[in-house]
Amino acid sequence: MTKTVKYITTSFIVLLVLTGGAWLYLSKTKISSKNLSYNQVMQSRREIYKSPDLYSSGYEGQIIKWQGKISAYYSQITGIKFCVVDNDHQNINIDEPCDWFWATSVDTMNANDLSVNPKWDGKWVNYILNYYKVDFDESKRFYDDTYTIEGKLNGIDCGVDDKCLPDVEIISIRK
Repeated sequence: MTKTVKYITTSFIVLLVLTGGAWLYLSKTKISSKNLSYNQVMQSRREIYKSPDLYSSGYEGQIIKWQGKISAYYSQITGIKFCVVDNDHQNINIDEPCDWFWATSVDTMNANDLSVNPKWDGKWVNYILNYYKVDFDESKRFYDDTYTIEGKLNGIDCGVDDKCLPDVEIISIRK
């Protein structure tokens, strides 16, 4: 029987393989899961389905910390679609298609259910930013601001757009 276990910490990865009752140390690489890039995550897509449209990722369950601008191009329902801002994604125009990730939360998923939230006004982005206590000015074009999103990678969603994208469970949003 062979069992593989991967431990990811903020300073290194240890990959151990249990073979015949002995743990073998295989590699040590300096990688922080919070420093994973959008492109690294996108390249980790596996052909294993978690659901019909959600693929597993080599980094599934890891905590990421990315920057993004709120997309004005894509509709905003049950979460926020952020255009990624990083070394490979600069000069983002939020009014056009972009490489994006979907930031959602089970805590806000039912915001549009009037029996749960009778004050629902249909503004998903505002609701989620308020829920996470992000300071923003509704009278200005706050979609252009750059936000830092920390979250858990759920997988890679291939069912919401014409291309696949990371699905992130929100832990925090800061401006």
